Amino acid sequence: MPVLDRCWTPFQVYSWTTVKMGSYYAAVYTGVLHILTTVYAIYVMQGGRSEWFFGPYFELDKADTYSAGIFTIVFSICFILTTIMLQIGLSKDNRCLFFPWFIGMILEILLMVAVGLWFIARYYRNHLVFQIYCLLCVISQYQVVKSYQEPQFVILYP
Repeated sequence: MPVLDRCWTPFQVYSWTTVKMGSYYAAVYTGVLHILTTVYAIYVMQGGRSEWFFGPYFELDKADTYSAGIFTIVFSICFILTTIMLQIGLSKDNRCLFFPWFIGMILEILLMVAVGLWFIARYYRNHLVFQIYCLLCVISQYQVVKSYQEPQFVILYP
């Protein structure tokens, strides 16, 4: 039984609220988010503004900003690759390709919790909730694909 039966979509067309479409939306959202995160990290590493109070590079000096920027870029590129794998897995109903995205999303949620604790209550609270929702959406699609790929044995004679 999947965790979610339907997923919320921004378009609210009934046929687009399936768990599979919600998983596609989660893949697109996380892919675009990590592209933007990479661009922002490059911008900050080249001397861009990072003094915003809620910014992820707010309390870092130049050397730490460069280290955090390199980590952010490497993590984001790896996550973009897992997003592509998730989209391929969704289109071919291959549940093995869901696992890298699961691992990346769990690592990202743990990283957000750690950074959130580091900033105490200054980090993006609503963003973490949406990341957890995206994870639940893709887990539900995985459970749907798993349920119809498992063999069903029917005993004809008791």
